[in-house]
Amino acid sequence: MTAGLFYTYFVLPLLLLLATTCAMPQSKSSLSTMLMVSDVHFNPFHDPAKVGELARSPAKEWEAILARKDSPTQASDFQELSKACGLRGVDTPYSLFSSAVQAMHRDANTATVITFTGDTLAHRFDCMYEKTQPKASSEQYTAFTAKTIEYVLLQLHLAAPQARLYFALGNNDSDCGDYKLSEDEPWFDMLGDVAAGVMNGAWIEEAARTFRHGGYYSVAMSSPMQRTRMIAINDMFLAGGYKNCKGEENHDSSEKQMAWLQTQLDDARAHHERVWVIGHIPPGVSPFATFVQQLKKRNLCTGEGKASTYMPTERLSEILAKNADVIKLAAFGHTHVDELKLVEGPNGTAFPLKITPALTTIGGNLPSFTVARIDVNEAQVADYTVISAPEKEGHSWSKEYTFSEAYGYKGLTAASVRSLITDLRSDPDMQTKKSQDYVLNWSVGAIRNQVQPAWQGYVCGMDKLNPAAYKQCVCESPLGPFLR
Repeated sequence: MTAGLFYTYFVLPLLLLLATTCAMPQSKSSLSTMLMVSDVHFNPFHDPAKVGELARSPAKEWEAILARKDSPTQASDFQELSKACGLRGVDTPYSLFSSAVQAMHRDANTATVITFTGDTLAHRFDCMYEKTQPKASSEQYTAFTAKTIEYVLLQLHLAAPQARLYFALGNNDSDCGDYKLSEDEPWFDMLGDVAAGVMNGAWIEEAARTFRHGGYYSVAMSSPMQRTRMIAINDMFLAGGYKNCKGEENHDSSEKQMAWLQTQLDDARAHHERVWVIGHIPPGVSPFATFVQQLKKRNLCTGEGKASTYMPTERLSEILAKNADVIKLAAFGHTHVDELKLVEGPNGTAFPLKITPALTTIGGNLPSFTVARIDVNEAQVADYTVISAPEKEGHSWSKEYTFSEAYGYKGLTAASVRSLITDLRSDPDMQTKKSQDYVLNWSVGAIRNQVQPAWQGYVCGMDKLNPAAYKQCVCESPLGPFLR
């Protein structure tokens, strides 16, 4: 064989093969890790003797202060403070929060996404500050609330240092009281600086502008997420009982935000982006509040009764459903329990709504956080595992359950949630293992008697977000005769 033929038939094809192989993109896994946390309700007053030093120190120095041994009078001081402020239960102290952050780092240190769906501050936060810092000014109180939120977010970010942390504000996250908040307050500027740090390069000027106005924002999710927009709403403005810091009702704030939300969804559609939405108070019906009301009135199915909703307006539910073609996932908190819902839109569109269970134990649940595997190419949750502590002090953390193992579905998708709801609805007496597991997982392993008596009502609430549709579902269920 001549040198020319050897080159033509052997060398040249080999060179072409090598060139083609090198030019091919290297296959990469489309799965990444996400950490989901909600309702921390961190209590920096658990050792009242440390509050003065915390107030004088920047948030980045809080860890060293809080990690020190408790003061000798901690127990009696906190008992006195609890009594003075009428505390119902114990919100998350440093010991529980620190233990949780260590467990998060153990299980999710490679996470690329963190979602925190609000309620950073402990209940009765304003009272505890006033009792421990009686000479402080309102400006000092505002700074203390902002530093507490900053501390919590910084610690969550340390659990997964490479992640972008996307957070929403809850009804307790305010510098003027529970369910009270005003637009354009300096407080938002303080938190905006924190957001810029935990989101790294994802925080843009437009996000800073809307956050500065009312605590909501929209950003492009950072790599490895593909063509996905994160929209964080501040639904305190939509909540029942909401008032501004002067104690006045003001519905203009919610209307402006909902108009902004629709504009963001329209823009995402125009740019062929997928959307994730996070907030705190979930849209739709509150089965628990509805059945507490029914214990007194028993009129839901008589024609005059109404289902209780988390918000007095259905505006958020309507916008989310209307845009189910671009929304791939919604995450909320507030209820302190582990729930799944399905938001259905026009023409068969739908998406899953995940309510992340709480880290605080107020409400009877065990402390928990969630570690999910996400398909970054599809912007979907491939699976998730709830991690909980078997005791309220958080001495140890282990798997509570994994979605795919407990329910037998691959991926947290609209189809899988719809199938789960169908299976649960077909078991009105809660006889199957799937139903029993859902109830146990709902309360994150704690013994709860809230769901069982009104099981069909809870299942109706999983996909009937509209009060009229919910009422029809419940009244046509075996519960109907008991609600007349």
